[in-house]
Amino acid sequence: MGCIGFDQHCRNLEKFMGKPPTHYDVLMKTHGTPESKKIYFEGNHENLEYCSQTAKEAHETYLQGLVNKYGEDPANHKDDVDVWDESQPRRKGKKKGATYRVGASDIHFLVLRTPSSQSA
Repeated sequence: MGCIGFDQHCRNLEKFMGKPPTHYDVLMKTHGTPESKKIYFEGNHENLEYCSQTAKEAHETYLQGLVNKYGEDPANHKDDVDVWDESQPRRKGKKKGATYRVGASDIHFLVLRTPSSQSA
């Protein structure tokens, strides 16, 4: 996410959007191409491009996980720590270890913006 921390990205997006950002809002802000960020925040969520193939695959597998858990209707989807954790690649292809975009951070904070009971 560069020089700006996750919590600062969330605060900036909340000011810009007038509401708390979703996990995907932050993903697009930090991993979308400049043109995709522009069209995403104008309301167009189709044909977006990412800064890397890994970011694109991370989003696609997360969306598929939400569909598998909550059904096809995006209105029923909500930010879900378990879906993110289960759907994301691990470093160097390992089954255990750091999850993409999480590393050693608290996954509950990164996905839901609330600390887990273990890290509180």
